[in-house]
Amino acid sequence: MGRSEEIGRIGQSHHWVRGNVPLCSQCMVCGQQCGSQPKLCDYRCIWCQRTVHDDCMGGDLKTENCDLGEFRSLIIPSNYLWAVKQLKRSKNVDYMKLIASMGRNWTPLIVLANTRSGNNMGEVLVSEFKGLLNPLQVFDLSKTSPFKALQLCSILPPNSAKVLVCGGDGTVGWVLDAVDEMKIKGQENFIPQVAVLPLGTGNDLANTLGWGAGYAGEVPVEQILRNVMEADSTKLDRWKVQVTNKGYSLRKPKVMSMNNYFSVGPDALMALNFHTHREKTPSLFSSRLVNKAVYLFYGTKDCLVQECKDLDKKVELELDGEKISLPNLEGIVVLNIGYWGGGCRLWEGMGDEPYPLSR
Repeated sequence: MGRSEEIGRIGQSHHWVRGNVPLCSQCMVCGQQCGSQPKLCDYRCIWCQRTVHDDCMGGDLKTENCDLGEFRSLIIPSNYLWAVKQLKRSKNVDYMKLIASMGRNWTPLIVLANTRSGNNMGEVLVSEFKGLLNPLQVFDLSKTSPFKALQLCSILPPNSAKVLVCGGDGTVGWVLDAVDEMKIKGQENFIPQVAVLPLGTGNDLANTLGWGAGYAGEVPVEQILRNVMEADSTKLDRWKVQVTNKGYSLRKPKVMSMNNYFSVGPDALMALNFHTHREKTPSLFSSRLVNKAVYLFYGTKDCLVQECKDLDKKVELELDGEKISLPNLEGIVVLNIGYWGGGCRLWEGMGDEPYPLSR
């Protein structure tokens, strides 16, 4: 059985909307061009994105089942959500028969967008993704927390959902922490695969995973969805960093997640200053270029002040139980990924100097 038939068995009808027809689209009935004469081409299905001339619209099209179009494997149909709601009302939480009706190729997508990231493209992307998918599967993280949004996974096929995080590395870390919380709450069977649309300033994690160094609208949203459908899965090591006070203390050790890298020194100081500045005046950080300029300011300032000078005299480094003799330095970086500081590959070194394999 074809994919369109499998997905269509849930019984989702076309939802025709008058107007807002893309230019140079094609009528699904007569095959003639739509958009060049707006008066003749009045209808577009919000699910499959097909268009129909006003003159070609017949009663059978209004009742015909919709195959949900190119992105059928990513869309969560409204009829599916309605059926889940009916099951909940009957106190039946076994969704397996309903899930089976969607077919084996269904890998629904949840979009999580941080509208404050990088160049503030989040709001535009939220609107565009809602136009191609079900609006109920697209979330603005300034209004809904990642953990709450990911609860949608619990009514989807086990281990099949995908999440597209639109934001910087900090947003990705926020979502991965929410995934950890799902595991703690016993939802291991509903953990989604995570894809990234890099909207932040550095985007080192997205760059490492092959999603690029930064998105500025150069690729259509439709192509982004195709990339998500075609992407291969890979595993990412994640670490816990524990910060404890010297001597006796009543405070619990502070534990943080590490996805990219952990550092002590000027880069950490720059990141802290940047974060503090952005929290005080978020309106100033409206583009990736402005954000990098602020990083440059704090980096130049540290070159002059050198607050982290002689760090080797203030810290001890121990690896695998072996104390490491430190040269004169200002910073220590523990890398988990290939990129650091907005695209630098530290481990490859400078010039022709050979570096050993990382371990």
